[in-house]
Amino acid sequence: MAEETNLSINPGDPVEHPKHHGIPGWLEREEIFLRILLRVCVGPVVAIAPWSPILWDRNPLLHYFPIIGIWAANGAVRGLVTGLGLLNLWFALRETIHGKSPKGDK
Repeated sequence: MAEETNLSINPGDPVEHPKHHGIPGWLEREEIFLRILLRVCVGPVVAIAPWSPILWDRNPLLHYFPIIGIWAANGAVRGLVTGLGLLNLWFALRETIHGKSPKGDK
């Protein structure tokens, strides 16, 4: 008869995660720097755009799609987009202080 192997995983067993041996440290630091730079550049634009008439009210995309234009004129939507821009700046500040991205952000 066939030999049976026990491949069950016990909850207490340590889990080995694959390690990235091939990525040099300088490349990881460059990636963090570029991610922070991108967030610092995009964050203020996203935070200020809903309150700028040139970027928000006179946007041709909103004139082509009137339903989106109605939603975009709503103050709650403007506040939500501003909050996303500020959240982007917060992530940049946190990455600057800690020097690494949070788990699952990559």
